[in-house]
Amino acid sequence: MVKQDGDFFELVQEARRGCRYSVNKLAVAAQPRMMAFFLRTALRPELAEDLTQETLLTMLGQIERLERAESFWPWLYRVAWSKLQQHFRRRHAHATVSISELGESRLEPIVPRPDALQLLMRQEAVHTLRHALGTLQPNQRDLIDMRCFQQMSYADIARRQRCGILQARVRCFRARQSLRQRAFPAM
Repeated sequence: MVKQDGDFFELVQEARRGCRYSVNKLAVAAQPRMMAFFLRTALRPELAEDLTQETLLTMLGQIERLERAESFWPWLYRVAWSKLQQHFRRRHAHATVSISELGESRLEPIVPRPDALQLLMRQEAVHTLRHALGTLQPNQRDLIDMRCFQQMSYADIARRQRCGILQARVRCFRARQSLRQRAFPAM
């Protein structure tokens, strides 16, 4: 195992030049760190092993592209993070749904039989809401659907949107605000 930074940077330089021994030694040094990283983030040992192997294979194939030996660990962690994101993107890939496919049953809650005036007001509100939803950008429509109709948590939305939870909350707020402005412009 490499102990000193100078020795380590020298090892990275040799690996960049194509020395197989140095590349193997780097992989041995990087494996425990990558495994620990994936265990903390993925929380599943079998997934952590797979992602560690993918990361190390990418490292082996692209070490020549590394410009500075000092940036080896940040570079490797970026590769690891990218592998983790790719995994969750593949796992949580979703198709968008057009508003016309939602149907009125998704837009209207189930309530006891209203009188004629209430029914007319509800139909008008549904029509206004459907029209306003139709004018939203597709991403905003998806956010409204996920949060309001599917009642997904912000964490689930963040995974689908490939962003942080705070950013998902902000995006949902902005989508609702845009919907409100389009549905009720005078308010």
